[in-house]
Amino acid sequence: MNPAGSAKLLRTSGIFVCDTGQIVRGSRGMDQSPEPSSPGPRYRWPRFVLAALLLGIALAVLWMSFAVRRTRELRETNPLPSVNGSDSR
Repeated sequence: MNPAGSAKLLRTSGIFVCDTGQIVRGSRGMDQSPEPSSPGPRYRWPRFVLAALLLGIALAVLWMSFAVRRTRELRETNPLPSVNGSDSR
């Protein structure tokens, strides 16, 4: 059995039969393998990166909403003095 990706071609009157059972017609050389029909391996790490990014965004929004609420409460309890010039003297 060959490792994945290295398919051995058997030549039979112009038709090439791969050891996986795939039939390829044409005049390809014996050293060339047919195009792979299945896509490459499916990686799992991009899903974890996406999940971490979405979790980070959600936590940042949550944190900022609490910070805005706290700032509003502080401004309501301690209003800024008016600066109209009459209070300075």
